[in-house]
Amino acid sequence: MIVAVTASVFLLLSCFEISNAATCGQRSYNPIFHICCNGVISSKGSNRACCGTRPYNPTFQICCNGVLSSKGSNKACCGTRPYNPTFQICCNGVLSSKGSNKACCGTRPYNPTFQICCNGVLSSKGSNRACCGTRPYNPTFQICCYGVLSSKGSNKACCGTRPYNPTFQICCNGVLSSKGSNKACCGTRPYNPTFQICCNGVISSKGSNKACCGTRPYNPTFQICCNGVLSSKGSNKACCGTRPYNPTFQICCNGVISSKGSNKACCGTRPYNPTFQICCNGVLSSKGSNKACCGTRPYNPTFQICCNGVISSKGSNKACCGTRPYNPTFQICCNGVISSKGSNKACCGTRPYNPTFQICCNGVLSSKGSNKACCGTRPYNPTFQICCNGVISSKGSNKACCGTRPYNPTFQICCNGVLSSKGSNKACCGTRPYNPTFQICCNGVISSKGSNKACCGTRPYNPTFQICCNGVLSSKGSNKACCGTRPYNPTFQICCNGVLSSKGSNRACCGSMPYNPTFKRCCNGHLC
Repeated sequence: MIVAVTASVFLLLSCFEISNAATCGQRSYNPIFHICCNGVISSKGSNRACCGTRPYNPTFQICCNGVLSSKGSNKACCGTRPYNPTFQICCNGVLSSKGSNKACCGTRPYNPTFQICCNGVLSSKGSNRACCGTRPYNPTFQICCYGVLSSKGSNKACCGTRPYNPTFQICCNGVLSSKGSNKACCGTRPYNPTFQICCNGVISSKGSNKACCGTRPYNPTFQICCNGVLSSKGSNKACCGTRPYNPTFQICCNGVISSKGSNKACCGTRPYNPTFQICCNGVLSSKGSNKACCGTRPYNPTFQICCNGVISSKGSNKACCGTRPYNPTFQICCNGVISSKGSNKACCGTRPYNPTFQICCNGVLSSKGSNKACCGTRPYNPTFQICCNGVISSKGSNKACCGTRPYNPTFQICCNGVLSSKGSNKACCGTRPYNPTFQICCNGVISSKGSNKACCGTRPYNPTFQICCNGVLSSKGSNKACCGTRPYNPTFQICCNGVLSSKGSNRACCGSMPYNPTFKRCCNGHLC
């Protein structure tokens, strides 16, 4: 009796284990007693999560970018290090004591109540509420114009790097002028739209003029502007090139004005009446019963058919095969060759065939049988066979091709024509497989990943702490851009044709020299 009960329990547990089986890579496991971490099976115990290939219990441990640590009171990660946000602060990967600090300025913590961070530079806050480049300022008493601080006074706006009062001054494309009665800009000059008019940068007395013709003002009531040419308007209401005309009595055909009469359309430069004439590709003909064009010749589609420029008697024909008409009900056209249709419904080159009994593979006709697809010029059955670049093989469990060889993607991986065992690998680096979770591929070279997230040539790096400039790795710091192979901070430096300079108020480059367009000009690569 005891033996029978023991056997029953063993059988029950065995069935329980089988019904709860799962796969980890190519291996099966029981998730109740084991845990799978990126292809590695471990004893489960109290573990509930994975850190890389290692299992852990989130109650007592913490995983930071693949590194396991004792949790304690820590609740967050700073790079690979755990920390307690109540007492510490993480600034761009650097841990510091928190104290009263609540924000970060680069890698340094600070208290926004007493300090201000301007583009990575910490300063005492005082009454300052805003930043001008790396300098803090009080917008109530100062004004920041493109990185230049000035006393505010009554100024409320910026003209380049200079502050001004819009009530008394006007800024026109970086040039300050006394406002007076002026309310608009014409290039760099101010003007009063009530009495003046601006035409493409030229200011003129307005008078009765309300529009511009090039740089000249005019009155549309009495004049007409045709492509930059001013003419007396009279009864003219439209333009034909640079000449005005009256559409009621004249017609414009491709720049040529003609008397309209009963004409309502154009055939090239000639006007015509579509009721009595027909225009076929620029050639005018008497219309008669013709309603369509075949090249330059008119024809009647009721009795004629046009096949690639050749007009033929229509009869029962309804389609074209090259320049010849045919009846699709009784004939079939295969690449310009007309054949008797019969039971044929498709073409294989110039030959007609019946797809129910035959198969066409790249111009070669074969008996269909159970074949449903083509592999080059040969037919095959995709249920039992697989075609890999023109080579037919037995399918089995294979579902994909690697060159001319079939394979099963569940257990194998194909990297640029080379088949390898898959394991935990999920990607290719050239012809070699790798696991992107733990490795990184840089231009064909596989390296350990760690905290790296990008490539610089064949070397992996972490963009948070490093910068890659044309294949050269450097410490990042506050740098955000590259000048050749050197990193730099665009807030304080400027790169001109590979030459780094201090930025100051400069905003542009003239050759390899920086300059401020508000005060200087660049003439053919030289400052002038």
